[in-house]
Amino acid sequence: MSMSKGMTLVEIMVVVVIIGILGTFVALNVFDSVDDARESKAVSEISSIETAVKRYRLKTAKFPQSLKELIPKYIEDEAGLMDPWDNEYVYKLEGATFKLFSKGPDGQEGTPDDVTNKKAQLKDEK
Repeated sequence: MSMSKGMTLVEIMVVVVIIGILGTFVALNVFDSVDDARESKAVSEISSIETAVKRYRLKTAKFPQSLKELIPKYIEDEAGLMDPWDNEYVYKLEGATFKLFSKGPDGQEGTPDDVTNKKAQLKDEK
């Protein structure tokens, strides 16, 4: 009676299923990390743009009417005005202050995924 030294189809199928399940868990964790990284990048860029707006105001005694006025002296180029989701950062003058934020992954203003530097401050307080 000779024994073959190969794997059966069932054994191969079990290995493929196990690899598929493990791959799914890894992929889900990687995608969550990418989203977190993009949000962190947006918060950092918003902070830099806010600093540029404040420097502009100190120099000119007024707020810029648009973020494009910061180029090239305070921000290198227009790429610095784009969020990680390839949308322009939203800049709104509100009386004696301004509001600056990203529309987030969905690209819609006023939704829960909007990113501001205020989110970062709230996370740090927790």
